[in-house]
Amino acid sequence: MTQSFWDEESLAAAQTEAEEAPETEFNPEHLEGPPSEPVVTEEATVSQESVDPAAVVEEQVSEVAVEEESLAQQNAEAAQPVEVAADQVSAAQVQSVALSVDEFGALEERVLRAVSLVKRERDARAGAEVRAEAADALIRDQAIRIDRLERENEVLRQERDQVRQRVEYLLSQLDLLES
Repeated sequence: MTQSFWDEESLAAAQTEAEEAPETEFNPEHLEGPPSEPVVTEEATVSQESVDPAAVVEEQVSEVAVEEESLAQQNAEAAQPVEVAADQVSAAQVQSVALSVDEFGALEERVLRAVSLVKRERDARAGAEVRAEAADALIRDQAIRIDRLERENEVLRQERDQVRQRVEYLLSQLDLLES
């Protein structure tokens, strides 16, 4: 005969107690403590003007890295040898392992796309910086040339004014000789 935690008398007493207890409805005011605040998730909304593509890509890469670490831990735990009888392995467990492999493959593909996107953005940024430096150098050279040409133009105006004054003086002298 097996010994039970409940003897027959204790079990009967518990049943009668449950039957005699009045039924009550749930009342949240009976709970102690302040009400819990709802969980709010915020998604960043940023205007197109202030978005730095490199920062967005780096953020996405970090999120993917976190997901990859999580999946890697799950896969590592799943890969540990476990002694299980063949009849204890269910189809759902086999399917979940297959889904994990599929999810890992999809995650790996996303990581590779993110990495290639980061590389393209870095290359584009480096090219833009080189072009910007070349444009700045060209602007500095053109500014120097413009200053030189403006000075030269001023000198030529002064010479023209001097020549005009001389011609006017000569014409006035010729008029005096004729009279």
